[in-house]
Amino acid sequence: EIYGTGGMILQNMKDLLTCLPGLERLELVDLQLDGLDGEHALDEVSEVCCFSLKTLKIVNITRIPFSMLSVSSFVNLRCLIISPHNLGDDLVECISCMPKLRNVHIVSNAYSESVPAPVDYRIWKQCRKSHPRLRVHLVTEGKHKKELTYQTKAPVKSLVYDTPYTRVNQFAINLAVELYKTDLEVYCHQGLPRFTRSRSFHDRADSAYLYLVRQCPYLHTLMIRERISTSTVLLLAYTGLV
Repeated sequence: EIYGTGGMILQNMKDLLTCLPGLERLELVDLQLDGLDGEHALDEVSEVCCFSLKTLKIVNITRIPFSMLSVSSFVNLRCLIISPHNLGDDLVECISCMPKLRNVHIVSNAYSESVPAPVDYRIWKQCRKSHPRLRVHLVTEGKHKKELTYQTKAPVKSLVYDTPYTRVNQFAINLAVELYKTDLEVYCHQGLPRFTRSRSFHDRADSAYLYLVRQCPYLHTLMIRERISTSTVLLLAYTGLV
């Protein structure tokens, strides 16, 4: 019987990747590697695909917080999808020197066990200056109630909740406005909800949505899955959002 993804299973996967020169998209999801396995998981593929890889998805590639610096070896990378605990200060500094990288999706899911520390705001501030075309997207997905890992001073363009248990609340809206007021373009709650909401206007999210759209001038997409009033829809339409 074989358990986990490390050891020989990991080595067999790495051997397979060395036979795929010219690979443009690679997804390694929920490997949950430990120690040296996680540190060297991308060594072989970076040798044969350092110029060809365009999209890399490494969600929960390690179990514990570890900055995947090997990502910087893919010089033509256009899209990076990574867990917050695999994104450290040093990796963001490297990202600022990757001019072809356009989108960084920071994704957490139900299997993200560790509580990551966000990247230092001074690192993000410098990254914005060095790489003004970089777009960051914060995403949480799966059946869980975890909140997004907010990144202060990052050029965050979208906040996406793809989980059935997360409700809109005034605190989260206030934080999004405070951190990303001049950057935010998309705010989404995807999928069908698995919770109930009061019919009372004071207990619903109407005022929170209106506050969001009035404070974020570049917001062009708002996905709502909760009960709101017709008046709220008309006010949202009046802002030009819908």
